[in-house]
Amino acid sequence: MFRIRNYHTKNRFLRLLDYAEVPGSPSMRSPLNNDYLLRSKANLRYGSQDSKLEQATVLAAYFENFKHKNIKGLEKTLQKRLNIADLLKEEVAWQSGELSPAMRQLIEDSEVSHDDIKALLDCFFAPTLTEALEVMKGRRWPSFLVIYTLNREVHSQIEAYHAIKLYLSTIEQAKSDFQVEMTSLALRIAQDHIVEMAPPICEIFSTYGSVEAKSPAALNELLWVLAKFGTTWTKSESLVLIAAQEILVKSMGRVNLDMKGRVGLAYTVLPSSRKTALNLVNLEHDKTDGFVYHVGRQMIEIMAAQSAEEILAGLNSVEPEHRTSRVWSIVLLSLRNQGLLNSALAKRLWGHLKNTKVRFSQQMAELLLVPLQTISEKITHFKFLEQSGIKVNTGILSAFFHVSSRHELSLATTLVSSFGDMANDPSVLTARIAAEAKHNKKAVWNTYQEILKQTAPSADVLESLCVAAWVRLKWDDALAVQRTIPEIHKWVRRESDDIFRLYPTQRLLYAYVFMLGKARYDVELLEVLPWLENLNFSPEKRTLCALIHYSSHGQALLKLGAKAEGEWPTPGELEEYAHGLSKTSASN
Repeated sequence: MFRIRNYHTKNRFLRLLDYAEVPGSPSMRSPLNNDYLLRSKANLRYGSQDSKLEQATVLAAYFENFKHKNIKGLEKTLQKRLNIADLLKEEVAWQSGELSPAMRQLIEDSEVSHDDIKALLDCFFAPTLTEALEVMKGRRWPSFLVIYTLNREVHSQIEAYHAIKLYLSTIEQAKSDFQVEMTSLALRIAQDHIVEMAPPICEIFSTYGSVEAKSPAALNELLWVLAKFGTTWTKSESLVLIAAQEILVKSMGRVNLDMKGRVGLAYTVLPSSRKTALNLVNLEHDKTDGFVYHVGRQMIEIMAAQSAEEILAGLNSVEPEHRTSRVWSIVLLSLRNQGLLNSALAKRLWGHLKNTKVRFSQQMAELLLVPLQTISEKITHFKFLEQSGIKVNTGILSAFFHVSSRHELSLATTLVSSFGDMANDPSVLTARIAAEAKHNKKAVWNTYQEILKQTAPSADVLESLCVAAWVRLKWDDALAVQRTIPEIHKWVRRESDDIFRLYPTQRLLYAYVFMLGKARYDVELLEVLPWLENLNFSPEKRTLCALIHYSSHGQALLKLGAKAEGEWPTPGELEEYAHGLSKTSASN
């Protein structure tokens, strides 16, 4: 378990980032030495790629007011003084050695050197986060450029760590209004790539954030950000986020906790304690208004429900005018997470929603498309989405890969490929490789290589490798199992403090043990328990059943486990597991 006390000071934390080992090679400590990070378009994490005009406006406004160190409300000044078209051409101007008249005038007016502006523009137009960081190495970072850089797409854990290091090195000097936004972005990066970083980020903000930045409103906002409402957290992830939230709560005092903050806390604690989550929002005297937080209690009750009937009853308890797309997304997520959102229910909900005034969101569309069993059904509902003005995103495209046969997979691949570059987004490829692992195992290795060209593999991607790697299957003239084992060793951490590698999920661990067992890799099976002990990882019973069932030392493991209290499977549970394997083999 992550321990906050390891990171009491900013300098110590920065040193940890400098000297931590990076996957693949000891030489890969520099952000420029990542062989799996290739150049790609520098998309913002939020907003469209077509917002370059708006981005350039912010950049130029900063230049215009450099010596005043103020970029608020200056777009009007910009429109009078600087032509945006000139700015967008500056990248070419650097190469030709020519500057636009507007930029020359800007340099004369603002006491900024040609070299300073060149570095800022090079950073702004750099294709990747890694290259943007390298451009500004040793230079002063203006806060707006920190925010822009933290908004960039992060392609790996090593990039995530360098982005967070940028936050740590600039947060203390930033103005109050920038500190909260910078912290929010750093937390988002941590949540997406290495959740264990959330507590030290909160500790740094609590220590170095200004008094104004740590207002009750801002702290409640960060509690909400940490929850990342709509994300499915595992119990271990939620415990890390609870530790991060605890740091913020201690710095604000419980009396300043509003409904927004309580809903954030309740959402995070829900995987660990349903009762605590309900208690956090069960405060009748609170009448907080604004956004959807005043129905926060009902949303938490929906997520805490334990049957489809309870979930839908919770939805009916929400006032009709408050049944927004966000509330519906929570309902659909709750149904999905409990395995209740099957094809029949999805069709029923599609029919109901089409007759309401609820505006479909992309998340709703994705959640409702996934359970539909055939591509033709998905296409029918997809056409409705297009008519409703819903823009296609990677989540919606990924939903097409939830198919039940190889033929359907072929149709999905053809359909999704028609969407151009979006079809090769890592999140879409992750959905594709999961489908291929079930229906076209030979294609998995090639898709895996496509993912590696853009980013480090996720736990879901590695799970798909394990699922696909059957005993006799070969990828590029080598056994699939022999190709998969080194990938697991390369990308999954072996020690608890190996922070640049993935922490295994329960599903990945089971798939790995099952793969080793089917291939009769007994030596590797014997290494699993010591490995998990190093990680302080508690495997699910089905993983232990697989380990005991397939290991040549299974009986010894069973006797050893008999001494544990409730952790290990009983002989009856082991027999039931073996019987389930026999039924599965017979049906295949």
